[in-house]
Amino acid sequence: CFVLNELRQLVFILCMNSILQNCAVYEGQRVVAATVLRWPEVVKQCPTALVPWTDVLEKCCRQSMTWADVKNNCPEAVSKGRADHAEYRTLQRLSTLVSKRNENDLLVFYVYASPCAGRCANESDDRNILGLIPSVKKWDNYAFVFSKPHLHDTAESVGGSIGLGNIFRCDGSAGSIECTSCSTGGDVTQYCYKDNPQPDLFTSLSKESRKTFILVRGCG
Repeated sequence: CFVLNELRQLVFILCMNSILQNCAVYEGQRVVAATVLRWPEVVKQCPTALVPWTDVLEKCCRQSMTWADVKNNCPEAVSKGRADHAEYRTLQRLSTLVSKRNENDLLVFYVYASPCAGRCANESDDRNILGLIPSVKKWDNYAFVFSKPHLHDTAESVGGSIGLGNIFRCDGSAGSIECTSCSTGGDVTQYCYKDNPQPDLFTSLSKESRKTFILVRGCG
């Protein structure tokens, strides 16, 4: 039974995971995981990783190169601050898990910070996740989980895609992670977009289910 205590443990394990160190999207049997790619920070983060941006490769006249290569040979090919956010990168690879799902699975989409208003939850940005996130509905049981809220309330935007009752904020440290439902009487729970209020509603996810989850780290 997938209950609240298991969700707390899962969030802590995902936060401590090291599978994202090479900046590639990780695709496992039951996991898809990604971190944000942001220029120029990505050079320090994973200098030997291959650059996935085809327009940058074209500008540098190369078929493949590392981030360190770009810094040393053609840094002008990338605008400062350009980023592929972790949520977007992960959702693009969700098909890896679709074919492996079981009817009793629970898919957990975990992201450290709630989707940012500037891109991920922005309907006018062509790289938002609002059009991609409904793909989690291919599972009968699913939850969108985050640890830190952005200053803007984006839970309502994401809730419009997958249902506010499926969104939770889980925060804390090892042994004391608390999970709060982002739906209170049909409205967004204040704790899901502000840091100062204390949690006032704790909801367990009780389904007989295996643990299929997506890990997303950071919202750029």
